Parts: sequence; structure tokens; C-alpha cells
Amino acid sequence: MSGTDERILSHGIMDDGAPVNAGADHAGTGHADTRAATTEPATATDGRSHATAAEGSTSGAALIDPTTAKGYQARWDDLKGQFVDDPRHVVRGVDELVSDVLEELERTFRTQRGNLESGVGEEASTEELRIAFGKYREFFDRLLSL
Repeated sequence: MSGTDERILSHGIMDDGAPVNAGADHAGTGHADTRAATTEPATATDGRSHATAAEGSTSGAALIDPTTAKGYQARWDDLKGQFVDDPRHVVRGVDELVSDVLEELERTFRTQRGNLESGVGEEASTEELRIAFGKYREFFDRLLSL
């Protein structure tokens, strides 16, 4: 059994918390890669993530501030470590954690939508409306791609 196979827990989650992905051959070894793709943003040459490097675009903005995301990850790790001793408590805790993350995402998207709305006034020119339409399209596509 490979190291990857040994790391798959019985409930379809890797021991590092990554969901099992019945994916493609793992590095040509004949073993499926069971980890989902990471969601960490790539880093631009100036040290910013590509997500924050794309200025003026809602499609490239980080969904959750990295510091906040680390806090969520720490909560997940803490709960995961308690599962064997108190699984019922842990499931309630991860439900609350997921709820907190969803609320954070809702705030993020509402703020981004508010920024789009504020950029278009009653006296906007056709060109300004064209630009606004393009930004809304990027935002719309991002919402549908989640």
C-alpha cells in the first residue's frame, strides 16, 4: 500500500483534511491522486498572491483574508484532533465552523457587489456602463464557478 493510500481515512478524507478525489494517476505511479487540488493562490513576483495582484477585478480577489483563513484552518485542525474522543461535539463544531466561513463569504461577496453598484451612477456614460457590465460579468462568472 502506498503512503497516499495509507493516509486515506475510512470516511473519505485524507489525514491532512483534504477530501478524496477519485482522480488521475498520481505522478505516473499507477496510483490515483486522492487529494483535491489546493486552493492556495499562486504568488506573483512581487510577493502578492495573483488573486490580490489583479487590481479592479472581483474575479481575482481572495475570497477570505489569509489571516482569517489561517484562523479557520486552526479551528478545523483543533476539532479534527478531538474527533476520536468526542465525535458528536466535533461534528457540531465543524458545522459551526462551516457556518462561520459561509457568513464570511457572504460578507465578502456583498461587499464586492456593493463596490460594483457604487461605481455606476444615474449619469454614467455608455462607456462607463459598458465597463460596469464587464465587471458584473466577471463577478457573475465567479459566483457560478464556486
